[in-house]
Amino acid sequence: MANAKTEKVRDEARGNPRENPREKKTFSLTLLFALSVMLLLTGVTLFSARIILDREQEFLEAEAERRILAQCRSLASLSAAPLLDEFPEFVLTPLIKDIVNENEEIAYTYVVDPNGKIRGSGDIRDVANVFEDNPALIERNVTIVTRQGERFRSTSNVVEVSVPIRYSDGTNLGRVYLAMQMSHIQSVIDEASKQTIKIVGISLLIGLLVTYLLVSNITRPINLLTKGSEEIAKGNLDHKIQLKSRTEIGRLAWQFNEMTSQLKVAQDDLVEKERLGKELEIASEIEDRLLPKPNLAIPGYDITGFHQSAQQVGGDYYDVIPLDGEHVGITVADVAGKGIPGLVVMAMTSALLRTHGPRYKTPSETLIELNRMLQPNMRRGMFITMFYGILHLPSGRLAFAGAGHNPLIHFRRESGLQSLMKTTGVPLGLFTGPRFDERIKDQTIVLGAGDGIVQYTDGVNEAVNRNLEEFGLDSLVQIVAQECGRSTRDLVDSVVEGVFEFAEGTAQFDDITLLGIKRKEPSVESRNTIRVMA
Repeated sequence: MANAKTEKVRDEARGNPRENPREKKTFSLTLLFALSVMLLLTGVTLFSARIILDREQEFLEAEAERRILAQCRSLASLSAAPLLDEFPEFVLTPLIKDIVNENEEIAYTYVVDPNGKIRGSGDIRDVANVFEDNPALIERNVTIVTRQGERFRSTSNVVEVSVPIRYSDGTNLGRVYLAMQMSHIQSVIDEASKQTIKIVGISLLIGLLVTYLLVSNITRPINLLTKGSEEIAKGNLDHKIQLKSRTEIGRLAWQFNEMTSQLKVAQDDLVEKERLGKELEIASEIEDRLLPKPNLAIPGYDITGFHQSAQQVGGDYYDVIPLDGEHVGITVADVAGKGIPGLVVMAMTSALLRTHGPRYKTPSETLIELNRMLQPNMRRGMFITMFYGILHLPSGRLAFAGAGHNPLIHFRRESGLQSLMKTTGVPLGLFTGPRFDERIKDQTIVLGAGDGIVQYTDGVNEAVNRNLEEFGLDSLVQIVAQECGRSTRDLVDSVVEGVFEFAEGTAQFDDITLLGIKRKEPSVESRNTIRVMA
């Protein structure tokens, strides 16, 4: 059955066949993860820098406009009294020369009387001439607050502001025209931009370095575990995985070290057959450790699990993972491949899911990240079908997604069997990127009191009898519909008994795994257990 399933998924994936890791070197998980984070950090930094530079330019332009407006207002105030004299140019011309000499960025300054004649200028030759407005000047939109009669205009070379000259009684005495060189404004903006870019560049380099160090630290246990498993796979049973971590990966490394130590003893002391038996025995112990403990309890929910391997060790996996005070993760998975290879992949999947699962809010995000970490480390021909859900305990809201796994059986207290919830994803480990990510979709149901779900591996519905006939999904659904009103233990026992009666003692080709979860009635008090059968 497992071989048939493997061939089916291979046929679906032939559009993008995977390379054999032994024939072609795989990419470093640290490098891929670091590059992804660095690209994201670089993009965000550059986008932020662009916004900062735009805002900085707007601020500096506004500051320049405020400055020339203040100078123009000051000159207009000083020009009022001289314009009442017969020869105002004797006062205004020296005044304007001083202003121009002290401010090299000023392009020109004129004081014009109501008749349009220049009464003050930096060049005495302009005095008494008729003021000619520059037709190239166009109105300039400014963000600063201006008074009535004040006007901003500009060309590509200058920014001009004109302010009316009024006597204390409001009499109009003329206008002041003051222009600042655009090149000066641009030079100030360019200098500020250089400093900003320098700061952003240094910050980005520091951020990239810190990112690489953090990613290296995060992925180091996985890399050590991968290298250690490769050494073990080569037959080097003296190799020890030097990994000190309090996470599930550290526990897995310790279990690998324990396993290799015992395998080494068995290899030295026993014949090939006895050595193989010892290897399988140790692997079976590791498999038992990875499955949930029998005394697991979830307040407000009735939960029962069942697992039986087709061989001494298998590739099926289920778990109930506390995420926080109100959420638990629920998973049922099936590794394509049994025995030690299937166990290694299952163990790595369990460790990664328990380590990284609590970081993500949705099942789809969790499966996408899990696939991104698993795929580079899986050998050709292996993949995992997985159901993963996040249950909100107070409300009963179950969000779930599937990676090529079987449909979820959903039942309700009043109506019995509700539906088969199919998922859209493809198995973990076949490929990464959009081909996997875009197919993973979240779905949601709400479990009321007495409502529940049943999830399983295909060892249940594809169990065979002596005539090689399959038990079938219809038979499974029928039993669930009949027994969903009882406890999950009774429901799971009924399904298991139905499968065994149908098989009539026939040896099965695939592991049998089953998980039932039901929300308790408010008045019901009972202990929740996960029962694991070897």
